[in-house]
Amino acid sequence: MLKRIKVHDQHEGEIFVQKKRHTPSNMPMIVSNMISDDMPDQHSEFFTHLSYFAISTIDIDGRPWATIIVGSPTTLIRAISEMELNISAVLPKDDPFLSSIINTVNSPYRSFAGIGVDFSNRRRNKVAGFIATSNIVNDTLNMSLLTNENVGNCPKYITIRKLEYCKRNPQIAADYRKTDRISFNQECLDIINQASTIFLATRHTSTMSDNTSDLGINHRGGYPGFVRTYEENGHTYIVIPDYSGNRFYQSLGNIETDRVAGIVFPCFTSGDMLHVTGIAENIYDDEAECIMPRITLLTRIKLTGYVWIKEGLNLKLIGPEQYSPYNPPIRYLAIELEKMGKPSTVSTRNAKLIEIKKLTKLISRFTFELEEKVSFKPGGYVILDFAHLIPQTYQHMNNNNPQSLNDDYIRTWTISSSPPFNSNTNTFDATNQISCTIKHLPKGMISSLLHSQSNDQKSPLSCKFLGVGGEFTCFDNTNQTSQKLLFIAAGIGITPLLAMFEALSQTKQKTDIVVLFSGRGDEIDLLKDFISSPLVSSITMFDSTGANTSKSFQVFNRRIQCDDFLNVSDLMNRQVYLCGPTQFMVDITSWLNQTGLKSDQIKTESFFF
Repeated sequence: MLKRIKVHDQHEGEIFVQKKRHTPSNMPMIVSNMISDDMPDQHSEFFTHLSYFAISTIDIDGRPWATIIVGSPTTLIRAISEMELNISAVLPKDDPFLSSIINTVNSPYRSFAGIGVDFSNRRRNKVAGFIATSNIVNDTLNMSLLTNENVGNCPKYITIRKLEYCKRNPQIAADYRKTDRISFNQECLDIINQASTIFLATRHTSTMSDNTSDLGINHRGGYPGFVRTYEENGHTYIVIPDYSGNRFYQSLGNIETDRVAGIVFPCFTSGDMLHVTGIAENIYDDEAECIMPRITLLTRIKLTGYVWIKEGLNLKLIGPEQYSPYNPPIRYLAIELEKMGKPSTVSTRNAKLIEIKKLTKLISRFTFELEEKVSFKPGGYVILDFAHLIPQTYQHMNNNNPQSLNDDYIRTWTISSSPPFNSNTNTFDATNQISCTIKHLPKGMISSLLHSQSNDQKSPLSCKFLGVGGEFTCFDNTNQTSQKLLFIAAGIGITPLLAMFEALSQTKQKTDIVVLFSGRGDEIDLLKDFISSPLVSSITMFDSTGANTSKSFQVFNRRIQCDDFLNVSDLMNRQVYLCGPTQFMVDITSWLNQTGLKSDQIKTESFFF
């Protein structure tokens, strides 16, 4: 069996993307030297121990389809030589990869691309070449794959999970392989939204006389929801943000030249597989930010076909998943942010730091002066951009601070000050001063920058002001509030409640506030303003460090518990405002529901931008 020798020079699409992203000029040479014709021994050994393998090919129309094949660790993949892999696996009969293999059996050169990922340790290697032979015997697909492209990959963005073989009963749920009028039902959207792992298949057609196609397949990962979808004019689009990687840009380079891509979305819980294919494009810089704010490179796929197979994956998830520490926060589409009432536009206005007030050892209140007055609700948030203050340097990996790789240095903080209240008009006036109460995080680039500032600096720090927003407030549209309130917070989560409290003090409304605060050590000082206020009838602090006592209010040297709400006077008539870490809010909400409190009496803070 003769092997087709392959030149590993990067093509024009890959080089185009590299230039757009300002990679070093020698990057094509680096990539070329890292790719080999023959499989290294460690790669072939790695593949032969896998019981699952992501693979892609093209259908009779040249569209990429990706799937995940599953089998026994001893029979799925066999390394015949340094250039040949044999694969045997049973696939659902409607799997688009299988259909493509059957329908192109007479093609002289059928390309494939594969990627092996060990989800137990985040190791992965890629391989590509062509399919020398294929047949189906007793429902088993047998393929001989000749490899001419082998390269290792980094472990970023891979979710660690334990998987075991589970024989399922595949059923075709939807088969729309050739239509661009696609509208997903909620179950398909749920498969996309739960995915922290997808496989992206692409194609590059050679400009040489043989007009052959090279295929690529790559892992893409992030927190569930990192892939976004939307419908427009009867078409469905998938949007994938580009995260900091190895800067080879093989997949995006293929998209630049051939404008097609396919994705498989696996659900490791249900075994469902959603296969999609479509017309792809890369979108850069300002145009990208108009679609997905804070992202300067994304891939958008206009779907031209999809296949949904229930229980199409013979794998079962065992135990909880462990997301990659490199995963950036979820980024939302501009149209999604608009529906949420969140700002998505870029501003050129500045915010100047004019005052710093230290509240605890790690927490300070920072007051910014804006170039223009803005209106916001007490409890709202501000978005500030510090990117121009931070030197931009590329890092391939940084295990000490993995979030730094995709950090855009834009921060959303609660405004802990209230806008001034105008008693004549019964409204909150616009203001050009806002304060944010911020905790110093040792690995936090921006919090460290702010906490290194001082009030007597000759050149005060100045950042870009992007906007304000937020609906988490105790005031209604007429600026009235409930007569009985319950404020519950943990640590720095108290900041929106500080703003609401300041606003209530200004309006002089008759209200009764009960405060439950979970904090540590000197965070007790965050409660100072509440102590002497006639608006506050009760304060209770929970400090598991046992470091606090108070003559003004009760302190328990433990965590807050469900039974603590039984001691809140007139609980059933109170409106609750809750802010803190996610699990804290989940637990508190559950306990409040157990007391009989209605869901519409509980308001929680969350950020979508």
